Amino acid sequence: MQKIDLSVTLTNEMLEQAAALAATRAHTEKSAKLDLIGHVGTHIDLMGKEFDLKRTQTTGRIFDVRQVRADEITLKDFACEQVGAGEFPLFLTGRMQEFAYGAKEYFLPSKELAWEVIEFLIARQVALIGVDMAGVRKAAEHVKADTLCAERGIFVVENLDQLPAVWEAAGGKPFTVQLYPLRLSGVTGLPCRVVAEM
Repeated sequence: MQKIDLSVTLTNEMLEQAAALAATRAHTEKSAKLDLIGHVGTHIDLMGKEFDLKRTQTTGRIFDVRQVRADEITLKDFACEQVGAGEFPLFLTGRMQEFAYGAKEYFLPSKELAWEVIEFLIARQVALIGVDMAGVRKAAEHVKADTLCAERGIFVVENLDQLPAVWEAAGGKPFTVQLYPLRLSGVTGLPCRVVAEM
């Protein structure tokens, strides 16, 4: 069995840079340090909801959308028919390989999931949605997208690392994902360690 850690490795410098940038983002309205830390590195956007421990082990399926040149990833850009209820679709955009996590460029506007994709995944009743970038939508609609998902019991997991290695190992085949969130209270984001097994 092969295990691949999908969590960002954080250094003190990266933590300070990312926390400073996170403090300027719309979804971290509170100034509490614990809340800001909740949005640094690989994390789940809770948006005021509780994370159900039943989601700590799910079936993952990765979609390589690095070839998409448009600003939005649409349903035509990946094999959406393969997504099943209760699964954890992960989108490999290449953002994490293009810019190091913590760099200012990493957080600048990049690709995003089209609203039709988000609504499709909600309708499919996926467990989680994973991306190797700072959010499923750009800053102006980041909170709106995360809230829409969270209100339906689906959480977005941001800043996933090593997705190219998962694509190489699994391709279009399903695999197991273990997700280990920190036990924090009163935060909008929950740092976590994510491990793919195949």
